[in-house]
Amino acid sequence: MSCLVKVSEGILEGKLRKTYYGKQYYSFEGIPYAKPPIGDLRFKAPVPPESWTGIRDAKKPGEKCAQMNPFGKGIVEGSEDCHTVTNKHELCEIFKNTPADELVNAFVSAEINRPPAVINAFLLPVVEKYYEGVERFFDELPLIAFRENRFNKVPIIITINSFESALFVNKDENGVVYEDLKYFIPRFLQIQHGTEQAVQFASKLRNYYFGDRKFDENVKTDYLNLTSDHYFARDTMLFMELVSKYHKDLYLCRFDYNGNVNTSTIKNMGLQGASHGDLVQYIFYRSNKLKVASGSDVEIINMLTEAWCNFVKTGRPHWKTQQTKWLPYNKEEKLCLNIDNKKIEVKKYPNFERIQFWFDLTGLRAKL
Repeated sequence: MSCLVKVSEGILEGKLRKTYYGKQYYSFEGIPYAKPPIGDLRFKAPVPPESWTGIRDAKKPGEKCAQMNPFGKGIVEGSEDCHTVTNKHELCEIFKNTPADELVNAFVSAEINRPPAVINAFLLPVVEKYYEGVERFFDELPLIAFRENRFNKVPIIITINSFESALFVNKDENGVVYEDLKYFIPRFLQIQHGTEQAVQFASKLRNYYFGDRKFDENVKTDYLNLTSDHYFARDTMLFMELVSKYHKDLYLCRFDYNGNVNTSTIKNMGLQGASHGDLVQYIFYRSNKLKVASGSDVEIINMLTEAWCNFVKTGRPHWKTQQTKWLPYNKEEKLCLNIDNKKIEVKKYPNFERIQFWFDLTGLRAKL
């Protein structure tokens, strides 16, 4: 059966695949939406792809963007063999012409060796100056754009796992989690480590999450709550609060289900819940996962894939077996679709008081 299709740039060859239930469909992957961002195109707005002659292979995914695998075991070391640059145009030329793998290694190395006073050494998007004929990615701070209702209103699903940080929590040589709470001071506050302000901030975190308890196995749930709130939930919920003020097609899903398809992270900790990346295990097909899926796992797979597909088609997430309507998020009710091992239900986002604590502590409430 032919798997050729013609698009504006040329002819693509895909392949015929089957779903878990044997339904056939055509698959096309690795289709370029822009020219590769190399040389003078690096750090600039996407440029339409060039046409091709003949048939382009679309049977497998394209190349990944240059990045450091956060789960790799290699350690990036700093190097004294470096350039000293004071001219911003010279710096731009270096960034444009340095191989991508060297840039990634350099950015990670800079972060590892970052002194506490330096807020962030990584390359990040910034509000760009206006230059005639040059397209900008950010022309104002997103926080301001959301707060003042200057953003595109498209249907959105935001998902969050109950213990997002479990995948990233490290223990020291004695098997104890790192307890210096100054590292949980948000960088946007620009509080330098070693100052009285930093000590007070860390003390407030310790009192709220742990009280006077010692850092041991008895507080691991509280520690995961702290790290998950700091790295994931606080800013996710800030987005929900800001956007829902003006946007009605905004849905929140909280995943607390722990089945055989989950990663082993939470089970190895002796806890119940979901860690970073667990929800997507139930949405995207992986044959090795389906081999171990239980009956309830398959029900969750069916529910999520159907809800997501219907959302793509209609802008409304729904599925055949649902017993309650998934309602959009709003500032008053703060509703989410909560999925755990007992039930699937629409309810107020659990433990929102922890988010309110962070909003008050960091001054984010004033920005809502």
